[in-house]
Amino acid sequence: MTSTLPAILVALLLPWLLGCQLARWLMGATHPLSSCLGYGYLLGLLLVTWTIKACDALALPLQFWSITAVLLLTTGVAYGALYRYGGSTYSAAGLQPARPPKHLPSLWKIGIVGMLSLATVGHFVGVTHELLLRPTFPWDAWSSWQPEAIQYFDHRSLYAPVDTNRNYGELTTLTLLWMMLASGETHQPLLHLPWLCIYGALGLVVHGHLQERCGALGAAVGGYLVLSLPYLNIHTALAGYADIWIAVIFTAGILSLHRYLQTRRIGELALFLLMIIVCAQSKRAGAGFAIALLGVAAITWMLHAKRIVALLIGSLGALGLAVLVLVITGNLDLEIPLSPSRTLTFSASELRVTDLFFFHLSAEWHPESFVQAIFQYSSWHLTTWYWCATALLMVALRRWQAMASPESLGILLGLGVTLLFFYLEPRSALDQTRLSRVLLYLLPLAIVMFISQASWVASRATIPAMRQGLERQ
Repeated sequence: MTSTLPAILVALLLPWLLGCQLARWLMGATHPLSSCLGYGYLLGLLLVTWTIKACDALALPLQFWSITAVLLLTTGVAYGALYRYGGSTYSAAGLQPARPPKHLPSLWKIGIVGMLSLATVGHFVGVTHELLLRPTFPWDAWSSWQPEAIQYFDHRSLYAPVDTNRNYGELTTLTLLWMMLASGETHQPLLHLPWLCIYGALGLVVHGHLQERCGALGAAVGGYLVLSLPYLNIHTALAGYADIWIAVIFTAGILSLHRYLQTRRIGELALFLLMIIVCAQSKRAGAGFAIALLGVAAITWMLHAKRIVALLIGSLGALGLAVLVLVITGNLDLEIPLSPSRTLTFSASELRVTDLFFFHLSAEWHPESFVQAIFQYSSWHLTTWYWCATALLMVALRRWQAMASPESLGILLGLGVTLLFFYLEPRSALDQTRLSRVLLYLLPLAIVMFISQASWVASRATIPAMRQGLERQ
């Protein structure tokens, strides 16, 4: 293991460095370093998968150091180009919303941020310890990407003679293959370090976004609340599911869309589109949430567009909803050719893509499963209660603009996709397993929404108090 440790560190850090430079180029240098680090890991893995696929397409054997050389060359070019044409250094806080006059942070705020940072590090260390205790946990990994990655590793090409579960895309498979090529082994706990890194990337993405909107205290609280979610910790430590990847990608996509609406920077839009592509490639459920990302973009565009464009988008959305209702009620059957060998079939009894996936549908409803998963079980601490309280507060304060934000729309459309799926396949919700996994995709956004609105309320209460203090002086 000692001889492979340097190669494993290279496999983790080199794509991250390259991804950070790409993230900085897309986002600009005014955003917090934590945002660039979080998005950088996602983009770095995307570049690794593309490099592996390119090598295989060119009939080159998949060797770790040859792929590393390509990535190293690309990293050098990226650093050189950004040094020559890029902006200045990273910003500590990024774009700041309207706030009270700047002043030094209070000692109690510094103390709380310090304690939360230590608690977050403690969670990270505990999850790392658990991750390194065991090989792959016998969840979906055993029937899908693990045996596929082993076959790729043995053949040194993307050739898998033994068929596996097709519910998962190429992201987790090629990430695990990349770690196998680095270590030269197919079974050891260090292969799951990307699950730990993606867990950290989620915390960094949330921290960076909240630092821009709410300052250091809000960012520390939000980062801690996200990384301490019990169910998220389980999915990281056991590394047998790919749901944590969708949670990170969906959250990152929504937050990049939010920044695009603020900055109108084309790079942010490109980052959002990349998140949609990666989300669709992650697993079968990721395709539904990629559609939710597109839906959030369409609604946001409609709200900001001219009346004729808004009318067109609204009409298309209404048409799509009408078709969905007709199919579910059994009045319409759809057969759409996607390629010469694949056809999408959608009717009241089945949802199928040839040689890809199949759902047997029977429309029923089990609301008790949702109530238990959202309000009774301890998978999320009190996050779902916070989110419901935040939604009621926004209605009471008539925060209509905040309710139309990408975060709110992302949660609502994500819940819509979830409710539709479990309405059409109700048995999947009864044992809570799939239901909890899907809710995992939405909870980080719920925390972002809660912290953002709490910060807004606190700032509205602070400004009059500051004015009264100045008048007394």
